[in-house]
Amino acid sequence: MKAKSIVGSLSLLVCLTLCVAAAQAQWTPEEQMKVKAVSGVQVSPDGKHVLFTVSEAVMTADKSEYLTQIWMANSDGSGSYQFTFGEKSSTNPGWSPDGTWIAFTSSRSGTPQIYVMDAEGLNLRRLTTVGNYNDAPTWSPSRQWGEIAYTSRLEGSFEVAVVDIATGQVRQVTAGRGSCESPSWAPNGRHLVFSCNRGGTWQIAMADRLGASFQTLAVGPGNNVQPDWGP
Repeated sequence: MKAKSIVGSLSLLVCLTLCVAAAQAQWTPEEQMKVKAVSGVQVSPDGKHVLFTVSEAVMTADKSEYLTQIWMANSDGSGSYQFTFGEKSSTNPGWSPDGTWIAFTSSRSGTPQIYVMDAEGLNLRRLTTVGNYNDAPTWSPSRQWGEIAYTSRLEGSFEVAVVDIATGQVRQVTAGRGSCESPSWAPNGRHLVFSCNRGGTWQIAMADRLGASFQTLAVGPGNNVQPDWGP
């Protein structure tokens, strides 16, 4: 409920002026393109700050696309400011367990890769170099290992991988035909759950952090996606 409240406050803050202006004129596709979308809300471990993304249309003579950047604000929605900049999008922000570092995805190098920076927006570095498409970083809640799990495109398919933050060493957790995506850590940092499509539908699977064990948890006629652990 707290995250939903923050989303509502931030969306209102971003859109209020535009909505008032639009109400005074006819609503057109051009007016709609001026509305900014807020998403990806992540509350800091101490509950004092929130990260979120703002997407807006960029329309120039040689470019027509949506550009997304990361913003930060106090948890009550006040004091918001833009946190990342550039001609390429930055998405999927996430806090380290101690709240001092932030991981995110950016295409600033040409392809989506995982980056980290401190909570002041300094000491930026690229974390992933293996794979031409790395996305959806999620910090291990365990401070024992210091790892980030993410989705990586390797040899044409998407797999779950883990990178050691200190050394940059990458460990592939899943392998096989089809794809596995959207990893989520167990509260103790020892296992991951994720979605896998190995036979035509998406199902929920689990593996240990080393990739030594693999187990399908949910099988059905439809798709089961985006699993998450409870506290």
